[in-house]
Amino acid sequence: MSVARPLPPPIASTTPGVGLQFRFASNHELLTLLPRWESLVNHCSWSNPCYEPEFLLAALRTLDDGAVQVLVAERNDRLVGLLPIVTKSLGPIPLRIAQAWRPEVAFDSTPLIDAECVVEVLEGILQTLRDVGHRMLDFNTVSGEPAFDLALFEAARRGSLNVFRRDRFQRAALRPQGTAEDYFRRVLSKNRRKKLSRALRGLESLGEISFETAQSAFQAREWMETFLDIEASGWKGNASTAFASEDETFRFFVDVVGRLIDSQKFDLSRLTVNSVPIAMLVDVRSNGHVACYKTAFDERYAEYSPGTLLERYNVERMHESGIELCDSCGDPDNELLNTLYEDRLTFQHLIVGLDRCGSTLTGLILPQLQLLSRFVRRLRGRS
Repeated sequence: MSVARPLPPPIASTTPGVGLQFRFASNHELLTLLPRWESLVNHCSWSNPCYEPEFLLAALRTLDDGAVQVLVAERNDRLVGLLPIVTKSLGPIPLRIAQAWRPEVAFDSTPLIDAECVVEVLEGILQTLRDVGHRMLDFNTVSGEPAFDLALFEAARRGSLNVFRRDRFQRAALRPQGTAEDYFRRVLSKNRRKKLSRALRGLESLGEISFETAQSAFQAREWMETFLDIEASGWKGNASTAFASEDETFRFFVDVVGRLIDSQKFDLSRLTVNSVPIAMLVDVRSNGHVACYKTAFDERYAEYSPGTLLERYNVERMHESGIELCDSCGDPDNELLNTLYEDRLTFQHLIVGLDRCGSTLTGLILPQLQLLSRFVRRLRGRS
């Protein structure tokens, strides 16, 4: 359970990074940091739309119960790091644990860090959290790519800290090269391509079909309401996981979409039959990267695979638009996405012990977590 804490005072870094300062910024202060925050996004070592201003400010406004603290790193007049955290405890054990905040609506908890001082900022984050009384830092769904791994483990090494990898997984991704036609011939079997052609012909027999992407802010806002309706009408609505199922998530979606549209970081595509939408897809863009955030389709047309057809259109569109990387944001076991997207992005669940190696209670707990994790992996391997 997250516990609200008063904001600690600013803390000057004692890391080797010259001029680095770390502090917890209030939500109001974050608004004053916007220009520098946007500059940080443009100079980040890795992309995470969930911690960019549009997404995070919407989440803080609609989903935060007062427990989130945003740790920022500054060097002179530049913002060089940002990480929202919540404080939790480990059951009955009296340990304060900092957790990178990742609400259900988010898909990544990798901190935003300026590419010029990655290790120094990570080292300062770990030290600052230790200085205010946290004993561990929990990163659930953080980048597992080599650049982040090397930087974090180096920062931990400098502080004589232990890092425990609880889990590691991959999400389907796309790095467009060449033409979409060549790409589909490479990744889709002849049988799969035939099935998609049959599905498309089946839809065409029902009427005029169209694949479209919103061309204006007004059009995107208009289509947004239809997306919410389609999502709520299907299995997500029945499972109460659609955005419209809860007031909080509904307000978040409306807020974040509005901010993303205003910043031109939002694409909404749809598949229609006789001008009636039957599948829709939301993309979030960031500096040449795209996150395929959410999809929805009308389950009455399930036999025609409208969601798959729209995903195929989206892959085609990404080849034409010149993006560098697309994160599917899908489940690691999603067969469709794993077939349609040939690349992979690695993510992981890490826990950093903030007490120095071998000291106090944390030094005893982390080895036990490692043993438990190995035991669980063995059980999974036998099932």
